[in-house]
Amino acid sequence: MSIGEKYRITDTFSRGRKFGALYIGEDLSSGEKVIIKSLKFDSRDTTAVAQLLNEASFSFSIEGLPIVKDLYEYEQEIILVKKYVSGEELSAFWKRIKKKERLVFIIQLFQKLNILLEHLYQEEIYHLDLKPGNILIDGDVNDFSVNIIDFGLAIRKRSLPNRKILFPLGYAAPELILNKLKIVDRRTDIFSLGVTLYTLYSQELPLSHTNPSIFTNLQITHPIPQNSKIPKSIYPVLLKMTNKHQFKLPPNKYSETELIECLESGKEGRYNALNEVIEDLRKISEQPLPFYQRISFR
Repeated sequence: MSIGEKYRITDTFSRGRKFGALYIGEDLSSGEKVIIKSLKFDSRDTTAVAQLLNEASFSFSIEGLPIVKDLYEYEQEIILVKKYVSGEELSAFWKRIKKKERLVFIIQLFQKLNILLEHLYQEEIYHLDLKPGNILIDGDVNDFSVNIIDFGLAIRKRSLPNRKILFPLGYAAPELILNKLKIVDRRTDIFSLGVTLYTLYSQELPLSHTNPSIFTNLQITHPIPQNSKIPKSIYPVLLKMTNKHQFKLPPNKYSETELIECLESGKEGRYNALNEVIEDLRKISEQPLPFYQRISFR
């Protein structure tokens, strides 16, 4: 059965993606809403093709993770059909949350994400591209559900890809930027969630630079900077989530063994599990307010 006999496009999706086109569609037999991702390519688009095919290989039965319905491969086009999930990107949802509610929201968000991520980790699957655009929130601050989307860069540790993967700067941990996939673990995703939390509060990426080489060096070596928009009580948590080795030389000056040891030492300084992050955030939320914040003026 061709895609046209099984599905029809009903709307263009509002959230654009880097590769290809995204549509809302309908399963003609069941009436179920679907997401249709189409990528037209030529022989030069190897990265985009590999990423979409990789995304198509991850389908789950648990609510909050993607369900792949169909994959159509043509000579110069790939079409991926997935179950539709409602919600808005985390960064947009965050802007409507009152400042006094933000920490409680983050704790609840991490609790919900932890359930989904632990399901992945049991299968030795790591998302490796956690960021506000790949976390969808449906509901309101008091009652919401979470979906993790876009598994184009995800890996299964038991079947690592033979090719190198290009991880975008910004949210990626040093071990990803240097393509050392054999040492990836849950702490790699924790790193990305730390940067995500940083960007939510500050509304900017840490260590960003217009020169890609400088940006890469900052991302690999330097700790995330303090930012006046980030509560001082939360900054130590962010620093531990995103801990990294302080390289004294460019990474290409190290042997493979030395480089792995350096990267591992950076990971050792991070939280071992998202539950540990949640516990530290809870301690912050339970701290009494400073005296000046407890004064009410009538």
